[in-house]
Amino acid sequence: MRFVAFLAVAVVASGITGQSSQDAERKDQAPWLNHGQVAFAETCFYKGERVDGMNKICFYSCPSGGYAITVGAAQLCPINVQKP
Repeated sequence: MRFVAFLAVAVVASGITGQSSQDAERKDQAPWLNHGQVAFAETCFYKGERVDGMNKICFYSCPSGGYAITVGAAQLCPINVQKP
């Protein structure tokens, strides 16, 4: 009887949130999955740099094309970055 009551509470709770247990389990395994959107990033590798005043512009080569970030002039450019 306790199991049946527990099962009934679990079914009601999943109906309240509108989320199946499989959806909740999938989000626990892959937290970047949100509302059907898949987030991904590509790895870009250092290509060069240019100092511009107090900033340094770091250039990267990515599979989808070029990418650049700005860091302080005294900082080192990372060897690789994740392009959003």
